[in-house]
Amino acid sequence: MDRLRYPPVVVLTAASFLAYSFFSCSTGSESTKDLEKYDSYDFADEATFNRPYDETYRAAVASLEDMGFVIATSDERAGEIQGEHEADELRPEERRDAETTDDSGGPIVGILAAIAFAIVMLFVTPGCESEREDASTSPMDENEPERTYIYVVTLSLRSSDPETTTVSLGTARFDYDDGELVRRVDLENKYLNHGLLDRVEAHLNLGPAPSSLPPN
Repeated sequence: MDRLRYPPVVVLTAASFLAYSFFSCSTGSESTKDLEKYDSYDFADEATFNRPYDETYRAAVASLEDMGFVIATSDERAGEIQGEHEADELRPEERRDAETTDDSGGPIVGILAAIAFAIVMLFVTPGCESEREDASTSPMDENEPERTYIYVVTLSLRSSDPETTTVSLGTARFDYDDGELVRRVDLENKYLNHGLLDRVEAHLNLGPAPSSLPPN
């Protein structure tokens, strides 16, 4: 009985797709696992700390730097701090937000789709040596723009009394293709916000900030 012969590229593609889907589903959250403690938190964009204004200001600057932001502007008198972070991929906080809000069915659906794709590739497209030789691979588009992201976090501080300071924050992401701005996205990302507020808290040697407490 003749055996079906599948071009190695077909077998390799199907196996690679299946392996990628399995491992990306099983380890896709590993890079953001340290953020899972915020999964059940509500969104918050400010917190009040029982510390003097000047101490809180210094803690806010240090917290931005802890998270990889470069201080672009700092005006202690006005209570404004702006940090910027440039990256060639989305920050972990955005990836975690996408993972936890994905309604596609999660890892199981991804794995099932990979299995289905592998079956289709193996049984619908059997080939031979001549077909493999005739097949051509499309080169990557050399004109594809280089995407970079610049995250801008703006902190505003205000003090209602000598021992209490409130920190509020806003975040925007600017998308650039080959250095040209193509999009601005205003973010409401609880993972980034709580992570930053927790760092301010840590620098002040305090307990959890009010807005960083999980919901009851």
